Amino acid sequence: MSVLSRLTGTFQNIFQLGKGGPKLKNSASIVQVRNAADSAFADLTAGQVAAASTLIGGNALIKDDGAGIIQFRNSGDSAFATVRGGSPAGTNDLLTLGYFNSNAPETAIQMKILFIESGNYATTYTTAATLNNEAVVTRVTVAVDSALDAGITLTVGTDEAGQAARFMGTADVDPQTVDQYTTTPYTTVEASPAPGSDFDLRVTLSGTPTTGSVTVLVEYAVPSAW
Repeated sequence: MSVLSRLTGTFQNIFQLGKGGPKLKNSASIVQVRNAADSAFADLTAGQVAAASTLIGGNALIKDDGAGIIQFRNSGDSAFATVRGGSPAGTNDLLTLGYFNSNAPETAIQMKILFIESGNYATTYTTAATLNNEAVVTRVTVAVDSALDAGITLTVGTDEAGQAARFMGTADVDPQTVDQYTTTPYTTVEASPAPGSDFDLRVTLSGTPTTGSVTVLVEYAVPSAW
């Protein structure tokens, strides 16, 4: 048996696998898989061993941009790749657009909108879901697009007993005059919140209209603790 047949490695920084094959390279104590010319990284089954990037299934790269920022790139490193995930559980988890749309921050201003128009006439209009009893209604806007019947009044409040005009009273809007009417109550949903019951927003008319159209917008926010 020759001496050469007993050799399993090399004292050089690069070890080539077969004649013209890929190379294993020691680069500052980091093992790299390089092509035969040592001009680019070579594939290693389903991934790529590299100091700066890793190829996943031949379709996408996880890349260190050199400034401490991890990037998700396409296989050609020519554009960003799409990253998808489930519901985040930890403070450092990625947040998906779908999750944010379904779980928007409670401190953000949100809005309920209601249309009173032909085919939709009633004396009360109530939101389908309750609002947090500590939610603060910041602005109510009623746009009378065309006049309601003479004598009909309109209020905006909640379905809590005695709170039908909590955010806008009969003196704040004239449903018989085309115009835009606004109040800024900055008032909580419940008359005595924390702790308490949650309530619905409610628009109440003194009678059932037969004509006219009105748009009601209610802006509110759920505050967070200091």
